[in-house]
Amino acid sequence: MTAIVVASIILIVVGWITYMGLRRRPPKRGTDQSKARERINLEKIRLGFRGRPFYQLVEYHLQRQKNAGEFQNAIIGTIKILPLSAHPLVEPFIDRWNNVASDKEFWRMDTSEVFSRIVDDARSILQRADAATDDETLFNMFQLVTLTYAHFASNEADMRKFIGMRE
Repeated sequence: MTAIVVASIILIVVGWITYMGLRRRPPKRGTDQSKARERINLEKIRLGFRGRPFYQLVEYHLQRQKNAGEFQNAIIGTIKILPLSAHPLVEPFIDRWNNVASDKEFWRMDTSEVFSRIVDDARSILQRADAATDDETLFNMFQLVTLTYAHFASNEADMRKFIGMRE
């Protein structure tokens, strides 16, 4: 089970990096490659998302993973890597963003704008709960919302049509 969760997370992260057009830089000479890890930079991510409607990010995830179980595993895996203090906030946070999904214009918004709004909202909620607000935690909160949308869309043809996806 753990291997499946890790594999799903890796597929999503690799897909996300590909979607944004970013590539990992090779580690500097003389560094331990097991410790060389690119840190998440929210501004760089936001800029990479610029110019694409948000529904295309969800569509991209659907093209990468057709199985709803893979989305569930990825969501669970993402929750597990959040700080424990953020765990009780996840469900209400996702519910809050599910309410926005009924607005057709939301899906056509620039992904960078949606990203900024979700990250700002996550930061606000996490700060009120004295939870970590580092870039990795905020990015993972964004991922949870996006993966939840992709999970629903994987099961609902009407949702895919509503948000503007190709069949």
